Amino acid sequence: MWGRAVLLLGCALAIACGATQRATAYYTPPIAPLYWSGPVSIDPGHSLTGMSCPSTSLCVATDSAGNILTSTNPADGAFAWTSRNVDGQQVLRSVSCATVSLCVAIDERGDAYVATNPTGGPSAWATTSVDPVSGLNATTSISCVSGPLCVVTDKEGNVVTSTDPMGGPGAWAIANIDGSAALTDVSCASSSLCVAVDAVGNALSSTSPNAGASAWAKADVNGTSRILGVSCTSAPLCVAGGTTEQTQFPVIVLTSTNPAGGASAWTATSSPLDGNPVDLGRSISCVAEALCVAVGDGSNGDLDQTEEPTAGAAAWSSESPDLTFLESDSCVTRSFCIVGDSEGNIVTSSETHALSVSLHGTGTGGVSSTSITCPFFTCSHPVPRSILVAQAITGISCVDWIPTYSDAGTCELGFPTGSEVTLTAQPSTGSAFTGWGGSCQGTATSCTLTMTADEPVLATFTPAPPLAPAIANLLQSAPAISDLSETTTRWREGSALAHITARSDSKRNLPSGTTFSFDLNVPAHVALRFTKLAAGRKVGKTCVARTNNNEKRKPCARTVIAATLTFSAHAGTNRVRFDGLLAKHKKLTPGRYTLVATATASDKSSTPRTLHFTIASG
Repeated sequence: MWGRAVLLLGCALAIACGATQRATAYYTPPIAPLYWSGPVSIDPGHSLTGMSCPSTSLCVATDSAGNILTSTNPADGAFAWTSRNVDGQQVLRSVSCATVSLCVAIDERGDAYVATNPTGGPSAWATTSVDPVSGLNATTSISCVSGPLCVVTDKEGNVVTSTDPMGGPGAWAIANIDGSAALTDVSCASSSLCVAVDAVGNALSSTSPNAGASAWAKADVNGTSRILGVSCTSAPLCVAGGTTEQTQFPVIVLTSTNPAGGASAWTATSSPLDGNPVDLGRSISCVAEALCVAVGDGSNGDLDQTEEPTAGAAAWSSESPDLTFLESDSCVTRSFCIVGDSEGNIVTSSETHALSVSLHGTGTGGVSSTSITCPFFTCSHPVPRSILVAQAITGISCVDWIPTYSDAGTCELGFPTGSEVTLTAQPSTGSAFTGWGGSCQGTATSCTLTMTADEPVLATFTPAPPLAPAIANLLQSAPAISDLSETTTRWREGSALAHITARSDSKRNLPSGTTFSFDLNVPAHVALRFTKLAAGRKVGKTCVARTNNNEKRKPCARTVIAATLTFSAHAGTNRVRFDGLLAKHKKLTPGRYTLVATATASDKSSTPRTLHFTIASG
């Protein structure tokens, strides 16, 4: 979908692009195609062992306690799911729905539960013994497609097939296709293509899956190492995850666009051990050639996804949308997948769209975006697994230590569909922003986009024209405050009048007044700080507030801030008039004060100027 490699940092979001920067050559994983929400508890205390969604309006899950769970609106929260027990306390191994009107689940004893009305009660699921010779814990997987055709695998090298799953035990035929090797998973792209994988590195394919053992061909595609899971689409495309002989963790991605073509038709690529380790487990779900999602095996919450399944392990990105072990997954469309975990929770997805920002021109600057904050586990990840706090999507930072942009100066990030993002252009000193291009237009420094598709944006910066010498000198001058004084009016304190007596130092009393004035040499931001003395206690060399614990220590006087007022002031004489209140809900009460005035401009601050005064009641 997107041709460049970028980094999705895991829910404040900032895209900062330096127009003249170049990236250091580090590994950056591809952008994650899906944005995950959850987890949502639909089956507390039970492992969701299987998941099958024949459409976005029906999902069926099995669990470790004999329950089948269904929903016609699977992303609408826990209340949208219904659970019914069909198998006592037996573990239901897997479930597969050929259509919305045919679903088959299998348990650990080789029994199948078949329903033409999956959302009906327990009686809607009819039981049939399909693999009676395999024994306890032997059945491993089931795949059903329209036609219909259902294929079950077990740990003794058998496949059990049926073109009439509702026809009872006699409608199912068992065939040994792999000797005594354990078949770990099976996936049928159609009634004329099924692929099973085993624990010793073989892929077994058939274009006539119901025609007996001779209709299945075995190909060594992973040496003697285990293959955990497989998913096939009608493209055709099959994707499998396997281990190596050196480690028990799955680090091999196996793909084929001709799965019945023998061992040479399969490609194996190794996952990098650093940067972006891929962890394809026993549950893989692919939608055509556009998307594959795989549940990790052996790591908490690991989930892998790619938009380019045939590009090998490097095309996969990994994240952790859940803290616990993930067990099963099912992808319906390019924009919707659902994953179940070992504690009865699900996470669901929406599509991610790419927002790319390219910097152009001979000037320098950056582009920042608004943030998207969210509670833990409702945003895309990764997120530190030990921190159960509110999170935010942190975005792309185009600096050398995270090179997430190309040498042309492009930053890119994935946003969930429907999210609103505001971009703001920020020219560097000596540069000017001259306008947007692409999905943003105009010369305003801000642009707001609603992410319903990929959005390319261009931001152009040019060198700013030189300032006139007089203006340049003025802007470079440090701010200075002079002639800080007050007038001779009265201070309003509440509903009564209070007299104010001011003095420029401790020895000379000045008339009362309510207006302070000062001169300023350059435009600046001015802070007026009103301080007064308060009783305290000496602790060491510091005068601190009086408490019960230090009441017996030596008394002292400490300076406290009574109020602060900040505002922008112009060059020349400025007057600030008070009529009882400093702000809407802030006034100075009677007492002795010191006014401290400071000006700041161009990161330079003036020498503070002080004025002493007293507010007296009466």
